[in-house]
Amino acid sequence: MISQVWVQDVNGRIDIDTQDPNLTTRGELFPNKSMDNVTRMMERGLSRMREQYAQLSQQVSPNVDVSALLAAPVTLPFGWDGMLSKLALASLTMAHERYKHWHSVMARSRTAKRTAEEAFDAGPANNTRSRTRARTAALVRGQSLP
Repeated sequence: MISQVWVQDVNGRIDIDTQDPNLTTRGELFPNKSMDNVTRMMERGLSRMREQYAQLSQQVSPNVDVSALLAAPVTLPFGWDGMLSKLALASLTMAHERYKHWHSVMARSRTAKRTAEEAFDAGPANNTRSRTRARTAALVRGQSLP
């Protein structure tokens, strides 16, 4: 998963076509995590936001002391490993929701569906773990399954 981030230029615009390394950078989150440049660029953007906030505060109230705000270090409030875990969870959740939707559409479109008793009476499906375990257990007992 490749990420690209941009910061505003001196005119306050974000040019997504720029190749200027002062205004954009790329990183990879998966499979090889290399997000250091992205982290620095995002922290640079957060620093600029902090400076704008301090400037606005001084415009509204000229006597306000913003030195503590400007002296505070700017760091991302998350780690990339945690972000990757959350992205993976979101991906699995979305896939499951899509499957549930597909299944409900398929279930509505079927005219004859097996009951639980019919499915149980039929035994395990072919080429499944249940079928393999049943066959293995039968062989151990000296029996054979079709």
